[in-house]
Amino acid sequence: NFISGPLADITLLGGAYAIARRHNCHVKGCWRVARAQVPGTGYIVCRKHHPHDAPTAQRVLDAHNAALARRDTALDDLAQGAAAAERAAPPPGPAPPSDTA
Repeated sequence: NFISGPLADITLLGGAYAIARRHNCHVKGCWRVARAQVPGTGYIVCRKHHPHDAPTAQRVLDAHNAALARRDTALDDLAQGAAAAERAAPPPGPAPPSDTA
């Protein structure tokens, strides 16, 4: 009865404590769930203790739109370069005669 009763409860409680300890903020006394790693260290901290501010929704949208604009500009430049190279290439003509006979 000991193995299926109190020992099982101790095991479950110990596992829950280990999981909580692993996923809580590394700042002493903070019991928040930690998800953000501090760059350059092995520490994980909660949103409150992270040294960088979280981006706003507008900042994310602006960065996304800027990335799309850069991609479109790069594609346009690539297409213009290919068209210019096609115009500069000599037209295909008849093959030169071969001297092997």
